Formats: sequence, C-alpha cells, structure tokens
Amino acid sequence: MGRKEENIKKAQALLHLKERIRNIGTAAHIDHGKCVSGDTRIWVNGGWTRASDLWDRFATQEPVSNPHGADVRNVTNASMWTRSIEVPSGDTQFAQISHIWRLKATEALVELETRDGRRVKVTPEHKFVVASGHHLGFRDAESLRNGEMLAVPRWLPSLENGNEWLELESEILTRLASDARFLFELDGEACALLGVDGKIRGPTMVQLCERAGIPLHGLYAHIRRVTYRLQKWKTKSASPMNLPIRSSLERTFRFLGLLYGDGDGNGFLHGADEAILAEVVSTLQALVPRPAIARHPPRVPRVEMRSKTLLMFLHVVFGYPLRAKARTMVLPEILHRAPLPLAAAFIQGYLDADGGVERGRRAVSATSVSADFLDGLQLLLLRFGVRAILMRRKSSSTLYISGKKNLQRLPQFHDSEKLLSMRALGAKAGPSYVVDLVPVNWAELRTSTWKSRMYAHLEQKPSPASLLSMVGPDLAEVEPVLNDEVAFVEVRSLRRTKEEYVYDLSVPGPRNFVAEGLFVHNTTLSDSLIAGAGMISEELAGSQLFMDYDEQEQARGITINAAIASM
Repeated sequence: MGRKEENIKKAQALLHLKERIRNIGTAAHIDHGKCVSGDTRIWVNGGWTRASDLWDRFATQEPVSNPHGADVRNVTNASMWTRSIEVPSGDTQFAQISHIWRLKATEALVELETRDGRRVKVTPEHKFVVASGHHLGFRDAESLRNGEMLAVPRWLPSLENGNEWLELESEILTRLASDARFLFELDGEACALLGVDGKIRGPTMVQLCERAGIPLHGLYAHIRRVTYRLQKWKTKSASPMNLPIRSSLERTFRFLGLLYGDGDGNGFLHGADEAILAEVVSTLQALVPRPAIARHPPRVPRVEMRSKTLLMFLHVVFGYPLRAKARTMVLPEILHRAPLPLAAAFIQGYLDADGGVERGRRAVSATSVSADFLDGLQLLLLRFGVRAILMRRKSSSTLYISGKKNLQRLPQFHDSEKLLSMRALGAKAGPSYVVDLVPVNWAELRTSTWKSRMYAHLEQKPSPASLLSMVGPDLAEVEPVLNDEVAFVEVRSLRRTKEEYVYDLSVPGPRNFVAEGLFVHNTTLSDSLIAGAGMISEELAGSQLFMDYDEQEQARGITINAAIASM
C-alpha cells in the first residue's frame, strides 16, 4: 500500500472518532503561513537583501498559481542560496531558495530581540530553532519566552567561485557608470574595441560594452582615469583620479575603514597618529594628484584628499555619507560580497580609528551614534566566524567582541598599542557568557567527574571545550550543540508590532534560512494543523509534508496536486 492510500485509511478511521474531530478544514498545502516583515534582511548568495527588495526583483515574473491568496514567484532559475541548519543533527549547509511569497499581514507580528542584539519581526506562528537541553527543535514565536536559547549562525562562509575579484571590479564599474556625472578615459586598446575617441560617460560606456560583448570587469584595467563632472554646459571638471588597481585594493579598503571611523563629510581624515596619517597620504597618492596633511593648531592634523572625484567615487560606490556622516552612515553593502581580505582590511581600518580594548569588559569595542552602522558591522563579522554583541542605546550604541574564540578570529589591529592590548586580552580570555556557552540537560548525561557534578548541581551552561572534557561516553548525545558554525543565544525580549505585507521563502530540504543573523523556519501550516489533530507528531510538523503525496511535491516543498484533509 502506498503512502497516499495509508493516509486516506488513517483519515477515514479518524473521522469515526468524535474526540479526535476538530472544526478545521484545509485544501491543498498551506506552506506559507510563516512570514517575515519586509525590512528583514535575508542572507542570500553571501550578502544581505531585504525581503521586500528580494520580492521586487521578481515581482514582474509570471505568478505561480496557489490557493492561498498569496503572490508567489518561482526563483529556482535565479540560483539563490542561503544557509540552513539540519534539525535535530545541528549540521549546517547551503540550501537553494525555490520560491518567494508575499501576503497581506492579517495580524500583529512578533518582534524578537536576542541577548546579542539581533532583531527580527515575524508572524506569531513563525518557528525558530530552539535548544531544549542539548536537543534541537522548532518553536513558534508566540510560544517563546525570555531566556530560551536559540540556535544561531556563528559563521556564514563566503560563496567563493574563483571570480570574487572580477565581480568586485564589475560591481565598482556598474555603480560608477550608473551615475552620468562620471567621465571615463580609456586607453588605446579599449577605445579601438568600443569605437570611441576620448572621454565617455558611464551609461554610454555600458551600452557600448553590451554591443561589443565585453564584460565590464574586462574594461577595468583599461580605464586610465575617471573624472567627476556635472552635466551642465561649461561646467568645470573636478581633478581626475585613478581607479585602485587590484594590488592596492586592500590599502584602499583600509583607508575606507579609517575614514568611516575618523573621517567627516568632506572626506577629511582627522587624527593625531602621524604614522597613520603618513600611511593614508601614501595610499591616496596612487589615486589622486595632490593629497596632503593639513595642520591647523590647536586642532588635530587631518589628511585632505583634495579631489571631488574621489569623494564622489566613495559616495557612489560605497555609500559614504556627505552630510551628518556620524549619524547617517551605514556599512557599505559591497563589503558583504567583496573578497575576504578586503572586508578584513576595512574592519582593521575602522577599529584602528574607532575601536578600543576594554580590559574591564574583556572585550574589543566600537561605539557609534549610528546603530545601523554597527548593526551592519555585526553581520559582516559573521564572515569571520565572529559573533559580536550589539548594545543599542538612544544616544550611542556599542559593539562588543568578547570571548577567546571571537578575539582569535577578529581581524587584528594595525595600531601597535591596540594590538598589544588585544593580544594580552586574548591570552587571558575565556568564553563569552553571551554567545559561547552551550545548553545541556545534565539529567540525561552521566556526571562521572567532580566538574560535571558541579555544573549539574549549579545548572550551569558550559563552553564547548568544557563540555568535551566532561561528557566522555556521552559525546554522541551532545553533538548537536557542538557544531563550531553554530552559537546559542538567549531571547531577550518579545513585543508586538504591525506591518502591511509579510514575505516568506521556500527552501526545500532543511526548510529554514538565515534572516537578520538568525535561523528561521518556513514551516508548513497544514502539517501543523494535522499535528494538532494527532495524525502526525509535533516534531514532524513542517518536515513530514503530510499532504504532499507526489515525490516532486516532497522534493520541491510545494503542492502540485490539491489534497483535502478534514480534522
């Protein structure tokens, strides 16, 4: 007897048991009652994209027919990948996104905040990966309580395909060429290929490349200089700049990090460290003609790039703010997909300028009036396996990096004094009590040593290293919480909020994805209803796909043939 026939027989038997009948009916498979808000950032292909922006990219495609009143698009051919966790094993993997959904919000959402400062808004029935002792399972948002521990990603690996540097060069040119105020001066070879003579504006250059079948990154090395010039008649051009060559990109990104830390809206870098000022002038000399150190006592010295073109280059490519820089700056989105050494150079530059070592807190810290910038930096650090802690305040916020594991993985200071302090801190550091401890149910383990008995008596959570020294023959029992790519953080707060639209993703297989630095689950609603009627267990809800009989339905996580269950 096939699976379909077995389920029909089970349903027929249940119909005669009055105590098991519920006034619930469902047609087909309601896969997407679990949704996130539109401003939720989803980790896709190594970067972060807001759910509403992701939807907008595919909104004009042919809708997928469904019985739920939802807008659905099939995005399988877009080759979009996220990170997922297997439950109950705790293993992590890449998983492909097959569909994106948009629905009208019909109830208030739950805004969850974790103890390390991550926030996400979801529908009440949206499930998170929760640790119950050393076992992993799913629990919906409205059932969560403060203090419960969520499994969250500690490390989000880069999607490396060998073309990261070419893709970065293409991204830089794409952003520059989208602004018609930039003029590009090409070398003789490129002029011959495109059939031009002299300077051309960005949109024209893109059109000519498309006609000639030349990728933008193939043109990068052939651009002699770039000039910023308004399109008004008889407007004088700014002084030109050279595009940073590949061998100097790390120095350029480090300069950018320093500028985000100690720069202003004019692109001036302020600081008293003469070594850093001289280093920045050396970096700028490869880009612009006349950088210099300006001294106006009693103010601290500053480096002036003296190039409107370079300032606008930083604004257009990286989003560097030109006004109210301290309050309006956000982390450059390009850093999430840039080659890892460049992201590390930016972090190093920023921490050299704005970071410090707090011996009292045993942490490296950075404070800013822009919580949005630190929020982005916290997500960027996941590329390095660093799970930082963001403390949000009205006047200013602070990002803390604590715990031996995090300090070892953090890009090192270049500033010698800060570097020595950080190394001294790392030598004495233990685990972070916020992100480095793992949940354990001691009643299920053999506490054969004095240390394990002490932890069990005090009901304490150990670090992974401490747990390994105590479990002995019970190692297999605790393996789900020992994955180095996963951390566990407590729920700090839960509150209600409202949104007009909500969004969801279909992720066949593990059926969860990373949103705002957390694992969230796109559980199927019909499985949950059937579990409530006692036809399948709560643990299987969301993975059983009870009403998907066809093998293709199971594999793709969608309904092809409609089914009806009465409970």
